[in-house]
Amino acid sequence: MRQHEPVFFKKPDERSYRNFRQVMQLIDCTILDIQSFQYKTKLLVCSILYLVVGKELGEFQLKKITNEFPSTSRYLLDEDNDFNDLYRNFVEFSFAFMLFDLLPTVQYCASFFVLPMSY
Repeated sequence: MRQHEPVFFKKPDERSYRNFRQVMQLIDCTILDIQSFQYKTKLLVCSILYLVVGKELGEFQLKKITNEFPSTSRYLLDEDNDFNDLYRNFVEFSFAFMLFDLLPTVQYCASFFVLPMSY
């Protein structure tokens, strides 16, 4: 597993604040969309976190999130990806659902990453 700097959301520094703002803006945008009502709220939040943390760790590039993620499942089903293994353990332990359960929600949330963020 590659060594990464941890991703924070509440530390008193610029990077953490940017991560927090990005997550909150994406949540705001998704819940304002009428289609979001077909997804469970905790799946929306977990999907956004999956994408933001994966992007911050360098596992996914923004272009890949916006162009490929809405239409494919290869990234989420990749069992050789250490990030997926880590996130799978997180969602199973914390929320009692499988990583695969996030697939439709991640695909939906990925489309919001084209929006410009305000930091």
